[in-house]
Amino acid sequence: MWARDPSKSWAEHYFLLVCPVAIGFLLIGIVATGWYRQLDRLGYTLVFERALVVVLLAYGTALAETVTIAAFPHYRFRDWHRMVLFGSAFYGLYFIVSFPMYYRLDEVDEMTRVPLKRDEKRLLSAASRWTLGQVILDALAAAMIVTILLDIWRLAIGGIGKGLRAPTNPWMGIA
Repeated sequence: MWARDPSKSWAEHYFLLVCPVAIGFLLIGIVATGWYRQLDRLGYTLVFERALVVVLLAYGTALAETVTIAAFPHYRFRDWHRMVLFGSAFYGLYFIVSFPMYYRLDEVDEMTRVPLKRDEKRLLSAASRWTLGQVILDALAAAMIVTILLDIWRLAIGGIGKGLRAPTNPWMGIA
């Protein structure tokens, strides 16, 4: 794709194409099997349970990508531990937004089921599936949400290197 070095090009294809699809299937499996409901004994609400699963998968994916990409000779990190801890969390922000949005494409939620008779339910027709315009709008929304989260990180935390403080905007009046 963008890498000039062929040894990095296959990794880019893997990380940018295979990982989102694989995690999407993993999320489908988790929701379909009801695995996240096992946390119900701890008293979490359904929203928190799903969010916890997404955060763990996002951080785990980002951590795995950070560790595996470090094996390539052209990648070096000044501080390995900070990069793995904070860099993976920063990179995980992309997945926190993209995994749920990718999962819900063409999925039929319980709210879209139409009751026919007593206990019988019918799924809405294929015409109710997402249009290309809806997918594009959702992708642009995901990009904006990620941009906002990254900017919040920049203002609140700053860089991941030691001694790098968060730069502020001039109108904030914080020195």
